[in-house]
Amino acid sequence: FYELDDSWSGFNWINANDDSRNVYSYVRKDASGNEIFVILNFSLSEWHNYKVALPTGDYEVLLASNDISNGGYFDVYNQKYQSINNEMSLNLPAICGIYLRNVKRN
Repeated sequence: FYELDDSWSGFNWINANDDSRNVYSYVRKDASGNEIFVILNFSLSEWHNYKVALPTGDYEVLLASNDISNGGYFDVYNQKYQSINNEMSLNLPAICGIYLRNVKRN
């Protein structure tokens, strides 16, 4: 994803305006069109059923900073992630970053 670091074509905000919950989301793209979707919660609050606009399809977690395997309290990797009608609902742990990859577009 370094290929497009010096260009806006490698970065798009999904939501940069959720300051009331301190959550920001964006997509990173490489020169081949591969995408990583990033959701960052800077709040001390956990958000249940948090909605984020992602292309319809199935997703896998690449990295979750607050997962049990990383010393956190949330079991992120053993959950199914799916976006339906371009919207995903997920439980977002406090002070956490989640990196997702679309594995199947519907």
